[in-house]
Parts: sequence; C-alpha cells; structure tokens
Amino acid sequence: MQGHIFGEPLRNFSGLIPQAQDDEHGVYEHGVYWMSEQESGWFGQHNEDVVTYYQFQDGKFAMFRAVTVDTGATRTALRELARSLFGPGRACSDLQGGLDWEGERVRVQYYEKGAPPVLCLLEVYSKPLVAVQQAKLREQQQWDNVLGKL
Repeated sequence: MQGHIFGEPLRNFSGLIPQAQDDEHGVYEHGVYWMSEQESGWFGQHNEDVVTYYQFQDGKFAMFRAVTVDTGATRTALRELARSLFGPGRACSDLQGGLDWEGERVRVQYYEKGAPPVLCLLEVYSKPLVAVQQAKLREQQQWDNVLGKL
C-alpha cells in the first residue's frame, strides 16, 4: 500500500498480475491482483514469506491483503507490524488470533486460520468501497432468489 490510497484507479498500479480467484466474500468484482516482486518497504523485505494482494472494486483500490503461511517468526512479525501501524487493536473472539481496528473509512483485521502451519492474514479495507460492493452482491443475490423461484 505504500504510496497508494484507497479509491486510486487500477491504472496507477504498475506491476500487478491478475489472479483468477473467486473471493469468498464477493467483494472483488474485477478480480484479485497481487504485487509482483516490486513490493517495497516491510513487505518487500519479507516477499519470500509474505504474499501481498491488492483488490479493486469498480476499478478503484478497495482492499490490501498480506498472507503468510508460517509457524512462528513471520507470523509474529506480521502481527507486530499491524500493531505498530494501527495501534494495539481490539481482540476479536470470532477470529482465531484476531485483532480488529475500525476507523471512519478503514477497517483492518489480522487473523490466523488453522493448525500449524498457520495461515495468517492482514486485511485493510476501504469501508466505503467495500460497502458499495456488498450492496451490489445483496442485490444480485435477491435477483438470483427471484429467478430461482420462477
């Protein structure tokens, strides 16, 4: 995310490679993108252990996700990076190892899935852009329900 802001158009992101993947939350209408080896800062220093994804909604930067599968040091480092960037956070009982930060326009979650090796995720969402996509998803589901009853 270094050097980029939410709502920025996809054309401002060089070096992104599209990944064919459906999102389980239905948030990313135009695909999932990940940064190539051009990542800088902390994520560039840890690019062998941490994969970074940039997601867009209607062609605008809407979410950043960092993922690692680790049993120790990188997981701890990712959690501590989140705390240093966003503060201590709030523990989330519904997320394993989860921490949550909520602002007016941004929501951040850190959580872990599974038994060792553990999948660790740091997700930073643009709340306004994700809300638009979720509304579109609800509308599509309503139409699907109506069409399914015909």
